[in-house]
Amino acid sequence: MFTTLLTAAALTWTAPVERDRPDRGPGYIGIYYAEQDNGFLISEVNAGSPAEKAGLLPGDIMRKVNGQAPTNKEDFGRTVTRLRAGSIVELEVVRNGGDPKVVKLRLGVRPLNLPTPVIYRDVEP
Repeated sequence: MFTTLLTAAALTWTAPVERDRPDRGPGYIGIYYAEQDNGFLISEVNAGSPAEKAGLLPGDIMRKVNGQAPTNKEDFGRTVTRLRAGSIVELEVVRNGGDPKVVKLRLGVRPLNLPTPVIYRDVEP
């Protein structure tokens, strides 16, 4: 009888879902970047940002977001802003021409002083 009650209780319990939590807006990494043939060159990492906390550095090249290679900087921006703040993201990054490594970071809430969800600057490589 105890097993039956335990099974019935397990079937009626529902795990919380994303819609049960307040939406904190689009995801924020905290970088400035430029498109290159082999990925996206990080030109600047904002202080205190998720990127800084994850150890990303200017000069790193991002190649994939959650296993997918964005086709251009607009696609990269859309990919990140479609993910919500608090989401865990895996970025494939190459540093100093070395082997690619995967960096996990938790997307932050975009600071209010940024005029748009995604900001990038073109820089000369």
